[in-house]
Amino acid sequence: MVVVKRYSAGTPLLVLSLLIGCDPSPVGPPTPIFRAAEAPAGTNAVAVSESRIDVGWQDNSSTETGFEVHRSTAGASGAFALVASTGAGATTYSDVNLTPATQYCYKVRAFQTTGRNTGYSQFSGTACATTATPPQPGSIHVTTATTGAYPDPDGYFVRVDGGPDQLVGTNASITIANVSGGNHTVLLGGVASNCVVDGVNPRSISVNSGTTDVGFGVACGPGNTFQVTTLTTGVDRDQDGYGLAVFNVLYGGGAFQLVASVTVPANGITTIPARTPGSGDYRLELTPVFGGSPVAPNCDVTSPNPLRTGATAVEFDIACAPITQLAFSDTADGNADIYVINSSGTGRTRLTTHPARDVEPAWSPDGGKIAFTSDRDGHAEIYVMNADGTNPVRLTNEATGDYAPAWSRDGKIAFVSDRDGNSEIFVMNADGTNPVNLSNLPYGDRDPVWSPDGAKIVFTGGRDGAAAGIYVMNADGSGVTRLASSAPGDAGPAWSPDGARIAFSRVVWNPEYGPTSVIFVMNADGSGVEQLTAAETHTDPAWYADGRKIAYVSTDPYSLSTTIHVMRLDGTEAWAGVPFTNGFNPAWRR
Repeated sequence: MVVVKRYSAGTPLLVLSLLIGCDPSPVGPPTPIFRAAEAPAGTNAVAVSESRIDVGWQDNSSTETGFEVHRSTAGASGAFALVASTGAGATTYSDVNLTPATQYCYKVRAFQTTGRNTGYSQFSGTACATTATPPQPGSIHVTTATTGAYPDPDGYFVRVDGGPDQLVGTNASITIANVSGGNHTVLLGGVASNCVVDGVNPRSISVNSGTTDVGFGVACGPGNTFQVTTLTTGVDRDQDGYGLAVFNVLYGGGAFQLVASVTVPANGITTIPARTPGSGDYRLELTPVFGGSPVAPNCDVTSPNPLRTGATAVEFDIACAPITQLAFSDTADGNADIYVINSSGTGRTRLTTHPARDVEPAWSPDGGKIAFTSDRDGHAEIYVMNADGTNPVRLTNEATGDYAPAWSRDGKIAFVSDRDGNSEIFVMNADGTNPVNLSNLPYGDRDPVWSPDGAKIVFTGGRDGAAAGIYVMNADGSGVTRLASSAPGDAGPAWSPDGARIAFSRVVWNPEYGPTSVIFVMNADGSGVEQLTAAETHTDPAWYADGRKIAYVSTDPYSLSTTIHVMRLDGTEAWAGVPFTNGFNPAWRR
């Protein structure tokens, strides 16, 4: 701005020039203007998931700096707000982290920036999309259908997304509840090597509320096989065959996996599939635990059992003795009575029906009669009856009590009597005449049992102040000897049929029950003591006629109920832990 002031004549002219507020930079170009045809077109919006929408448009300009994407959550006519800017040439934008099941609307415009100035095109048309509704939790119902002659014996397992295994049978179904909505994989596992799952495994499925069905078809062929020969010899052979289990040996014998369980005949060849891959090492065992019948008590497996082998052809040899009978006592009918049962486990028969207590049966040498103890006349006495239970006859008549009869091979009967003031061992004729006191000492003697040759009697007693143990004396009462290995609490001796060994019960400590009785066996001279049963309550051993098995009584520590078991001399159960019969006082017929 210039200011001029005039003075009077002769006064010099003062001129002031001031430049105020001037910008020395050049002035920029005018705001650019897009033609209408240069606005984006063809806007579209696609919901990709419950939290993402992809927006697309057509770029109609060649001079834009970029594009602005505006969004409305109140519909196409609602208020829009800028959500993103892109670079030049862009035609798509992905809007993420959105709310499921919600509508979003979009419109796009181009912009050009020069210096400080930005110009905009018109907005494109509006495009709307709604995010997907998330899948709801549901359940998966899995069904298996197995075909073929050799199905997997232990079934399969189902695993969803690597989670815990759920067991399912070969032709069965299970429902897995509370599965999150969405996509999952379902695996059918534990399938034997001789079986094939039809179709894809694992399978991809989608869960969205309700129940999703998944079916697996499985076809099983024979796979690897064993040729198992069973050869049974002897009298009264087992007629119903035997249960056979085949195990795959794992970890060098540290574990066993059941791969087959079948019944094999007493004599014959059976083809058995061995379905699982492994070391090629298998364990085969005749046992009823997994199905099939046990080896009858009158029969023994004379070949190794169980048998561990890598061979594909194996043989089991079984020898059977004549079926005999076991006499025993039981309270099944309300009071104690005498029963018999065949050694095959059949033919259990009640012999006495008197309301008195009839116990302690003992077979005569020829098996035609049974001596027993009964209080039917008011106090315990020795009786004898025919082997079918007929014609009971009282042999003793002492008010103090006579009990525990035992026959010798020549027909004499040893028994325990309290007639002389304490329990002592007597011997009498088979008709009850001529009773003779063999003990005649102020110590309690009991449990007399004859040696097979009739020359000696083993019994439980005490001498010279020592604690009760197992003793042996001559048939006339002389030569009383305490067996060196006998310990306090030994009782119930039983001589083996060949006279070489003596079975008995011994008190041992059980951490759960305290002191309890188990079955031991020793040589007839007291050496070679060996424990046969575990630390439970086991008493009353009785040798089978062939000397290869022993019956004994097991007493439940809580209910005090009694069952009779049969075991082999290695302590394994002849009936795989299943009781042979209920009862007590077992005595085998010979």
